[in-house]
Amino acid sequence: MNMSQTPFAPIQLISRESSTASLDNTTIVRAVQYQIGSLF
Repeated sequence: MNMSQTPFAPIQLISRESSTASLDNTTIVRAVQYQIGSLF
C-alpha cells in the first residue's frame, strides 16, 4: 500500500498548491528582480 501511495502524494500536493504557488512565484520573482535592479 505504501509503495503505491508514495508517488502520488507529492503530485497531489503540487496540484493543490499549483494555483497559489504560481502567484507566489511571480511575486517572488518580481521582488527579487526589483532588489537586484536596485543593487545594480
